[in-house]
Amino acid sequence: MESDHRRDAQEAAARLASAVHTYRRFVEGLAHLEWDPQRYKVAADLFAYMEAEAKRLPAVRLQWLEVLISRFEFTHAWWEARHASKGMDCLAARKGRHLGALERLLSGCAESGGDAQS
Repeated sequence: MESDHRRDAQEAAARLASAVHTYRRFVEGLAHLEWDPQRYKVAADLFAYMEAEAKRLPAVRLQWLEVLISRFEFTHAWWEARHASKGMDCLAARKGRHLGALERLLSGCAESGGDAQS
């Protein structure tokens, strides 16, 4: 029984790590100010998938919370910079924080047995 639970956690960690790698590429793309609704929707759907996988891994709860908060901050900074054509320094800082939070989540996935290799 514990072996099944551990295997389930490892599989969830591997799925989450894979999704994080893909999502990171979307974050890089969203850091530019052009609006692409399809790209944004795919990134949002992928984020929802990541959230579902993260819920299966109590060991990454804190890392996930950091990702969630940093995503909000990054998205807000992106909208502000896009509409005001200023705040690029803030956007760059928020992007860096969000990418750092994603890296810490990947580390948590690796500790849970998921592949976090880039």
